[in-house]
Amino acid sequence: MKIDKSWKDWVDENGKNVYRTLFVKCFYEDDESHQLSEKYDVRSYPTGGVPCSLGSSGLENDVCRIFDLYHICEKFVGFETEDLINYLGAIQGGSIHSIGRLKSGEFFRIKKVRGLEVLFPNEALLENQKVQKR
Repeated sequence: MKIDKSWKDWVDENGKNVYRTLFVKCFYEDDESHQLSEKYDVRSYPTGGVPCSLGSSGLENDVCRIFDLYHICEKFVGFETEDLINYLGAIQGGSIHSIGRLKSGEFFRIKKVRGLEVLFPNEALLENQKVQKR
């Protein structure tokens, strides 16, 4: 995770620098993502992803990092597109290989939630990534 050192004015009570790391603010769950979590076992995603599954190593790497977030949440959820861009950019040194493909609708669905664009996984992604059914 990239550490943002531009926040030099942030100090603790002893006057020592405190740095922040970029991460997603929150996650979203709707009926469809809840049903995916009920149907598929998030823990069954292969460590390191599924090579040669999405046609681009950049996209495969990005999806692998997104599945890391699903593991943390212990379910399939949606994330704000802007948060995903920041998260993926931070762990990859600022480059996003595949945001266009992520938003294409092939493996993720997009919803507007209070004006925010949120990306949710769809069943095609879970099937493609060999996530096992419960």
